[in-house]
Amino acid sequence: MINLNKLPVNLTKFMPLHQQAIVKDPESFKDFEPTINRLEIEIKEIPNSPQKTTGSNGSVYDHLIVYAHFFYAGCDWFILDWDRENDILYGYAILHSDIEMSELGTTYLSDITDHGRVELDFYWNKCSLAKALYERYPDYFAEPHIAVPVRTKKMTKKKYKLLKATQTQQPVRIKDWRKKIKLKFCKPNSIKHEQTTHQKHYRQRHRSN
Repeated sequence: MINLNKLPVNLTKFMPLHQQAIVKDPESFKDFEPTINRLEIEIKEIPNSPQKTTGSNGSVYDHLIVYAHFFYAGCDWFILDWDRENDILYGYAILHSDIEMSELGTTYLSDITDHGRVELDFYWNKCSLAKALYERYPDYFAEPHIAVPVRTKKMTKKKYKLLKATQTQQPVRIKDWRKKIKLKFCKPNSIKHEQTTHQKHYRQRHRSN
């Protein structure tokens, strides 16, 4: 339960002052309480230092994670990390819908929270910077690259193949799905019988030829 008169420290620093006034209003607090609880957890996850990118697939933007989003009148700030000691945000800024001049950079958190009109996106879902930019301006930014998952030592070849197909949305060859369906819906005896029947037909064809 959050105290009406005192928000968590992270939220007090990170949330614009005019939004705090609305949230603390007793009449609207109950409606915002679940959102505030979720935001508190998500803001804690924002890295304190620059993110390290790994992998060679796609661009750097595919590997940078946007943890928070501020917006106002054609301006967007996609936050990647937060230097809490100096209160400096690092992220991607688009000002006044000027996409061509948009770029990665830093800004003081107070410049955003004290502005009076810039708002923290209460319903932001963490995603890659490439996805965030594409969804905001799909006609300008390239569609995000879907990274291929890394196969671990404990992962079997079959499990990795299915995981790769799921994450990259690539179709799995029909025989793999057919085999999976057989194992799930058919009894072992029926599978064995079906395989034996196919083998007999195959042999008869070759003998006749």
